[in-house]
Order: sequence, then structure tokens, then C-alpha cells
Amino acid sequence: MADLAGNSSGNTNVTIRSATSSEATTIAQLGARAAPLQYAGSPETPPEQYFRDMFIPRMISDQMNNEKKTMLVAEDQAQQIVGFTLLSRGDPSPCGPDPAGIQFWEDKKHVAIDMLYVEPSKHREGVRSELLEAAIKMAKDEGFELAWLAVLKINKPAEQLYKKKGFTTIGEFEEELVMAKIL
Repeated sequence: MADLAGNSSGNTNVTIRSATSSEATTIAQLGARAAPLQYAGSPETPPEQYFRDMFIPRMISDQMNNEKKTMLVAEDQAQQIVGFTLLSRGDPSPCGPDPAGIQFWEDKKHVAIDMLYVEPSKHREGVRSELLEAAIKMAKDEGFELAWLAVLKINKPAEQLYKKKGFTTIGEFEEELVMAKIL
């Protein structure tokens, strides 16, 4: 397995690498623990069962087995998975067909960065930043011109990180901001 990013920012002790299909259950469990935190303080937080249903090993495995997708994991020094994200190539447009009338990405080779989750005990340690940087590097290396992602409007810490990494808001779709970065 290739080390995709290592300790690029100097703030963490994680290795970023491609996930293996045998890690689907671990990734699903991490997603079910981490996803509810994006709703912190919101009265609109879905019930826990929603997240358990969203992150089932079969779904994660299906994502990993899709040739247009790459699941990246952050692994700590104890070789425990502490975060993950999904690079999706060929998605037709951010968050469905033509959100907010935005079409500028259609003339660019674009990639989606999706499901960027970190173990709750590792928040504010730079793991999310390392995963994001690795996904951007992989996209650039593959010749993509634009990366996009969606973030809940109420998830201000994630929005601030994405802005810090050069993403700008290009539109809204339901309760999410659609953000993009020219690579």
C-alpha cells in the first residue's frame, strides 16, 4: 500500500493511504461515530439510527469496489484508522443536477471529495487537513482541474478548514454549501 501523504503538515503523526476492502467495517463504524458531530448544537440532528444505516459495511465496500472511487484512510502510529474520505471521479455535478444554477465545472475535469470524517477523539489534531491535502494531491496527480465538496451550512469548523485550503462557496443545495477549488 502506498503512503500518499505521510506527515505533510508536520502537525500529525498519521499516514494517509488507500483503504482495503477488509477495512469496510472499521470505516463504517468510524463514520457512524463521527458523522453526527457535524450537527453539533443543531436541533436538526438526525437520530443515531440514521447514521448507523448510512454507514453500513456493505455500502463502504461498494464504494471501495467502484473503479471511479478511492477511499483514503488516515492511520495513526498504532496503525488504527482515525479518519477517511472518498474521492469520486465522474460525478455529474455537485449534490445532484444543477444546484443553484451553477454550471462552471462542466467544462473542467472535476472530482468530488466526499465523506471526510475523523475519529471524534482526533478532532483538532490536523487529521482532517491531512486527508483533504492527500485527496487534493491525488486529484491533481490524476489531472483533475477542479475539486468540489459539500458541507452542512451549520458545520462552521469544516467550512473554515475548506476555506483555509482554498475552497470557495459556489452555491447552496438544501442545507449544504457547495464549495470548489481550482487545482
